[in-house]
Amino acid sequence: LASLSDQQPAERRVMSQAPSILPASEGSLSSKPSGGPSDGGSNEKKEVRYWSEEEHQKFLEGLRLFSNNGRFDLKAIAKHVGTRTPVQIRSHLQKHLLKEKSKSGQILGTGMPGNLDKR
Repeated sequence: LASLSDQQPAERRVMSQAPSILPASEGSLSSKPSGGPSDGGSNEKKEVRYWSEEEHQKFLEGLRLFSNNGRFDLKAIAKHVGTRTPVQIRSHLQKHLLKEKSKSGQILGTGMPGNLDKR
């Protein structure tokens, strides 16, 4: 076995930059496979799929059923919709609330004007 000092500079550089790979059972790495629908850590580009009218109606129904003082149970809503993950529900909810806010001109649930800083 040759030591690092016996190797050519380019070989030494490549070896020193190589990532340390541990089996899933060692260290803090998870043995759970990555890249699943709720993984959230995947850098893969996902296919854009627009919300169908049926999904959106179930989403609105889920908002009514699973909200408590302005807080929403994203997992329960996702289960109610059946075709979307909690992350997708959160994203759709953010867009939905922005749309509702711009339509009403108010901060939802407060009855206060939405543009307090623009006088």
